[in-house]
Amino acid sequence: MLRKSFVLLVMGAVIFLLCPVSSADVPDSINYQGKLTTASGGCVNDTVQMTFTIYTDESGTVSEWSETQTAVEVKEGIFNVLLGSVNPLPASIFDGAAKYLGVQVESDPEMTPLKPMVTTAYAYKSNEADTADFAWSAENADLLDGQHASAFLSTANDYGRSGVATDLYEGTSTLTDKYVNVTGPDSVVSASGAALLGKATGSSSAIYGIKGYGENTSTGVAYGGYFETPSSGTGTHYGIRASGSASSNANTYGVYGRAENSSDGDVCAGYFSAAASGTGTHYGVNARSYSSSSGWHYGVYGYASNSSTGYPKGGFFQASSDGTGGPVGVWAEGYGTSSAHTYGIHAEASNSSSGRSVAASFYTPPSYVGTGARTGVDISVPDSSAGPTRGIHVLASNRSTGSVYGGYFDSFGGATGTGTRYGVYASANAAYGWAGYFGGDVRITDSLVVLGGKSAAVKVDNGEYRLLYSQESPEVWFEDFGEGRLLNGSAVIQIDPLFAQTVNTSVKYHVFLTPQDEPLTLAVANKTTATFEVIGPSSANVPFSYRIVAKRKGYEDIRLAKMGKPTPEEVAWQQARHRAETEEEWAKLEEQRQEMKRQREKMEAENKRMEQEREQR
Repeated sequence: MLRKSFVLLVMGAVIFLLCPVSSADVPDSINYQGKLTTASGGCVNDTVQMTFTIYTDESGTVSEWSETQTAVEVKEGIFNVLLGSVNPLPASIFDGAAKYLGVQVESDPEMTPLKPMVTTAYAYKSNEADTADFAWSAENADLLDGQHASAFLSTANDYGRSGVATDLYEGTSTLTDKYVNVTGPDSVVSASGAALLGKATGSSSAIYGIKGYGENTSTGVAYGGYFETPSSGTGTHYGIRASGSASSNANTYGVYGRAENSSDGDVCAGYFSAAASGTGTHYGVNARSYSSSSGWHYGVYGYASNSSTGYPKGGFFQASSDGTGGPVGVWAEGYGTSSAHTYGIHAEASNSSSGRSVAASFYTPPSYVGTGARTGVDISVPDSSAGPTRGIHVLASNRSTGSVYGGYFDSFGGATGTGTRYGVYASANAAYGWAGYFGGDVRITDSLVVLGGKSAAVKVDNGEYRLLYSQESPEVWFEDFGEGRLLNGSAVIQIDPLFAQTVNTSVKYHVFLTPQDEPLTLAVANKTTATFEVIGPSSANVPFSYRIVAKRKGYEDIRLAKMGKPTPEEVAWQQARHRAETEEEWAKLEEQRQEMKRQREKMEAENKRMEQEREQR
């Protein structure tokens, strides 16, 4: 084994009463625990030999007992041994005088200073009172409930119960203000105050006020701790109330939960359930974070990781469909009084692999019941401030080669459904604004239907923008313009090959001529799919301009096509209905918001009361 220099950092000892051979039921050993580190401060993980010696003086000159344990297991620096397991400890060692324990690891020198053995070590002294006969004859026995020991003890087979009020055992009435009443083998009951108060102080790495452990080797439920409050009474009831306070830079937890399941069962680090009864507001979890520092603050912080193929969810919220109220999966509100941004919900997502990253995904699944409108996201931002109000504000950027969409909307029909589909539906009163405003080019891959005029805005000399309107036609025409010159009264014009690819010149097309310089009569002759001829007086040699109009390829048979659904009247009706539904929904949301405000104020008052109670303690 590799030799090291060891340092004993922490020592703790629990002594079980040592007695002579006549008291064989009491163990003659001491449970001793400590922490070993290397000379450099690292924790030891090894099996070592340790020698323990008890001295009568602090300098370690007179030894009363010693033993060597050859295989002491040390994990993360912690070891636990029974002193006396090799060489039994005689009860005569602990006679009331001070004793000191020396510890030696391997061949290293014995550690100094020696550790004084105090308090529990003197439990050895109790072997004198190991029999009822001694207690019976004790002149200095303490009084119990105002009575001498002789009033409680019997030399018969009662072993101390004769004469004692029955409530010390069964817990009825007379001793409740002085003793814990025991109503069952596993119950601790108090008529007032705390039935069980755990308090731990120390400077070690882990301190527990109360620590519970539950194990079930079968299929039953195992609880490390189970806390319950009855429904009686009008005061605030807490199943568990936990408070974590600290002034260090380490984490502070009011409640810390950890769960592990090596099988396929669900694992919940914390499970909170609010019963269905009662008319008050119910919270599965009501979490609040208060601070005045510049650090981040979380009312709820969720983190999920899955190294396999399952879906990790930092938070999963679900509202059932029972009842007539409006179920809300997540209700988020953000309030601020500073110049910084305030977010009701802020979501971030990143994926270092090839999968998509979605900051927020909202999905309304197909429903087999119900006829109401389904909305993936419903956003309303009523405001009365001078600043801009945005129903949705989107910013997208990509520093690589991928496409960037400020907004991407897709309405697909799938195999079912006959309703009208809108990729984007926007409406606004024309007197106040625009249903859509685009600061760049707009591209449409299919038909554009406009119920009003189509115009171009052109800036004139006085700085104003004036509108120029497009001409409308019952058929789909494309047109082109050009110039030519008659030579001896004739000219053959070649139709622009690119223009010819966009129109169908194999069907009837039109050419309009305008002579220049001289008032002549011109005509079009010999039209083909690629050329047409312009003729005039035989001696004419003058320039001319022309305009050719041809049917758009693929749209040759369209004339005054009927507009599809919905009609403007139907759209107006839908808009009116939508506005009415929205206003009704806003009213409900405002009512709920006011209720949330009342609950928030109530909770803040309760928090203030709890804080005052904590300060008073």
